[in-house]
Amino acid sequence: MLQVMGVNCGPNLIEQLKNLKNGVSARVIIFSIILLSGAFISLHWSDVSITGASFLNTFMPTTRSGTSPVKINCNITTCPAHDQVTNKTFGSSAEECPEYFKWIHEDLSAWKDTGITLEMVESAEKLAYIRIVVVKGRVYLKKFKWVFQTRDVFNIWGILQLLRLYPGELPDLDIMFECGDMPVIKKSAYKGSEAAKIPPMFHYCGSDSTFDITFPDWSFWGWPELQIKPWENLEKELQEGNYKLKWKDRVPYAYWKGNIWTGRVRQDLLKCNVSKKQDSGALIYHVAQEIGKAGSKFLQEELKMKHVYDYMFHLLYRYGKLLKYQPTVPEGAAEMCLESMVCGGRGLEKTYMFDSMVKGPSDSSPCIMPEPFDSATLQAFIERKANLTKQVEKWEVGESK
Repeated sequence: MLQVMGVNCGPNLIEQLKNLKNGVSARVIIFSIILLSGAFISLHWSDVSITGASFLNTFMPTTRSGTSPVKINCNITTCPAHDQVTNKTFGSSAEECPEYFKWIHEDLSAWKDTGITLEMVESAEKLAYIRIVVVKGRVYLKKFKWVFQTRDVFNIWGILQLLRLYPGELPDLDIMFECGDMPVIKKSAYKGSEAAKIPPMFHYCGSDSTFDITFPDWSFWGWPELQIKPWENLEKELQEGNYKLKWKDRVPYAYWKGNIWTGRVRQDLLKCNVSKKQDSGALIYHVAQEIGKAGSKFLQEELKMKHVYDYMFHLLYRYGKLLKYQPTVPEGAAEMCLESMVCGGRGLEKTYMFDSMVKGPSDSSPCIMPEPFDSATLQAFIERKANLTKQVEKWEVGESK
């Protein structure tokens, strides 16, 4: 989601923007570049001094540490016993999950008939960065290779917060996680007899040509290296920024920052550089206005942090039920808990942990999971996506002339 300043996942950027406008596919929308892109367009189509103080004041964090009623004891050497599972009786949830939760069914459909064996999971080790195991509510981490910045740190932190929010509700889990930029489990490699051996790999990204299981981006809990605050804090600031100026009063400039070498689409963004092409903003002004408004609406109504946790819950619950073995703590794994992470954190890393810490169990159950797509609806979506892609490609050809 907050990968607008990080890696690029999924299809063409403009196609993603069109998808957001039409309210489709959270597999692509939620956990890659587009949502924050839409918010950036909506917010920053407002001030020609985008790179000046107004931008910094909006997105750069204060130095004030977050506060939390949770007491952290840093004088201990092992994770405390109070992390043991204590089942809680939740109130009923009358809220239905957003429609994009349906993609959970699609992401796990490859293992619907076969289930998931230990051999399948361990076959993903050669491509995985980390292995996350949850046994009786306690979290263990085994690291296979170096992970860029603090992706793995806040990935684990998010899972710990989920377990605090819904204690005792998830089954034991055994997860291989890919922390790189692009999906890795190619569908083309698992045809015929190999179709029964698909390794389940969790990832921040998914695509039509891979089996990677899409999981919320680590930056929902903060990205200290880029000083991006936890989502609950950033969401409020985005909303405040949206109310500062009406669309008709905004200057037609959009701001994007990122590494252009992680995909062709990002290099294409350079073609929109106003320093090279002064009129690039005015072709797309009204398209951007629709996208910005739709993106803001989506962020405010369907991407609250509770929905992020509920998405994680339903995905992990269903994944855990597919496991055909009892997960155990792998050799060489280290136990992770609030104390071990907060006490080892420094600077913004520790600040963001406190800011994003779940204070205690939820008063309500997770939202009610929607039924899977029926085949006709799913096919209609695929066709609509293809048609939108063709339309955007026509626009791109026209823009390049």
